[in-house]
Amino acid sequence: MTSILLLWETPDGARHWEALEKKQVSGFLEQLVTSGVSPASIIMAYNPIFLHWAFPSFHRNFSDVSFAQIDESIAGYAPEQPSKHPRVSVREDDVPRFGWIAPDGRFFFCDYGGHIALAEKIVGELEKISDPEQYLEDHGWVKISSGKMHGKKYFVGMGLGKKLSDDQFAAISMNGWDSSVYGLSLYL
Repeated sequence: MTSILLLWETPDGARHWEALEKKQVSGFLEQLVTSGVSPASIIMAYNPIFLHWAFPSFHRNFSDVSFAQIDESIAGYAPEQPSKHPRVSVREDDVPRFGWIAPDGRFFFCDYGGHIALAEKIVGELEKISDPEQYLEDHGWVKISSGKMHGKKYFVGMGLGKKLSDDQFAAISMNGWDSSVYGLSLYL
């Protein structure tokens, strides 16, 4: 059932929207951000949302839009037509998400223990560095890793004296990470 409405702006200024099932949101947001959409341009609205057709005559003179069935409603009340939800990865909320967040808010995902290899891949495109993790942290990147040593699910790390950019904070908020993440308050 559709329960979330996402609105965003692409770098060229075009505005878009998509109605999603709750379980699709994380994967869809990740795709948006990695495709270059600024996290600062993404808006989420939750069901119930009160929407009305601008031209009810095209919808059997009904003015209210059933947000939970918006895909079918736009298709012209044809329940035999399948939902047009985008194909996105679906992740359960308890699946850890580790990686790096660039200063502009883009999130680069890696598995547990994959930070060095990912840092080498990111930095290696620029130049060969002996310690790519330290290089990224010193250049304002945020490391999201396991916080098990500190009794938390996630740990946030950055270079000495660095602070989160607004885009990084938006990416952290968008992924459901909050002040309960170990170390986050040090970089606000």
